[in-house]
Amino acid sequence: MMKKFMLTVVAIATMLCGIAQAEESNDLWMVSGRGAMLAYAKRSVSGSVGFWSISSVGESSVTNYAYVNLTGDGDVFKVIAGLKTQEVSISVARATDRVGISESINTKEGWSILSGYNYGYLEKNSNGDWVVPPSLLIVKLRLNYQSPIYIKGAVSAKIITRDENGNVVDTSNLDVYNGIVLFPNQFLGRNGELAVTVDQGGGRYTTVVGDLRDNKKTDVVTVSAKVDSLIDGLIILPDDSAYFDVMPESNEGHGESPLICGKFTKSMTFLLHAKTSEGEVARGVWYRQDGADSGDWQYSPVSQAVGCAEIQIVKPDGYDFVIDWDGFDDQIYRWYNYGGGSVVVGSAGG
Repeated sequence: MMKKFMLTVVAIATMLCGIAQAEESNDLWMVSGRGAMLAYAKRSVSGSVGFWSISSVGESSVTNYAYVNLTGDGDVFKVIAGLKTQEVSISVARATDRVGISESINTKEGWSILSGYNYGYLEKNSNGDWVVPPSLLIVKLRLNYQSPIYIKGAVSAKIITRDENGNVVDTSNLDVYNGIVLFPNQFLGRNGELAVTVDQGGGRYTTVVGDLRDNKKTDVVTVSAKVDSLIDGLIILPDDSAYFDVMPESNEGHGESPLICGKFTKSMTFLLHAKTSEGEVARGVWYRQDGADSGDWQYSPVSQAVGCAEIQIVKPDGYDFVIDWDGFDDQIYRWYNYGGGSVVVGSAGG
């Protein structure tokens, strides 16, 4: 026969804080430690609570759920008082089964901020009746693994962790929903910062930074500059260059052969000499007029008489030049470039 027991849920006051309406803040003091996060929760608690009463564990488990709304109006003790008046029932298939009760205090948006549980066994009283032991009625509520922090206009957030010397060790992107940043409480008190990007409207964004260890707001350093972009492996010749000598770096026959671009304002002869740093001389040059009407690639072999590819520029325009090698190849390819110049060395003559 299925047995039911009515339980009165009691929460330890010193352990209880919750958010039911996340307090709006653009000051991130609450991430400086567990105590600060509890203070943030305490001052904005309202109190919607979910109860789970759990009977038998394992395959025979039976779970009952109840949901209640409590009004805290920023008073955590009002929520505690409301919790003490709530009753849930535990249904067990056998009185000897392990039973338990879980609670979750949620925000008005449905985010759980505090949760706790307690498990145990029913006991017989002096009359031989099964009763709920007092120890099972105490549920300690703690901060969840993440806390919802409301930052007006927040669109993205990340945690920056640092070593003892202040160097960045790692960054972790956080979930943000309608201005609510879900902050993982495991980072409370760490060495680092929480950085939140805030939409101020009109296409303007600012960044708010809070220290994870100290209760202070961190000033954001912002600088402005114009970026000069370079294409790695591309060489631009001076206009109307008559001669160019290029020497790609080679490592056991491997390296990066450049693209050479030049602009010519008149018909002329252009000499291109190419030799790798290991001494391999190019066997020719492929070239093509730049622009929409570029036509087909043309080829100019290295002239044994002058030791260069002798290219006749017939029509004034921009031209691309690709070097043809015998053994040198591009098997080593750098997909990154942290600034500076190309690995190619070259010199031009007019």
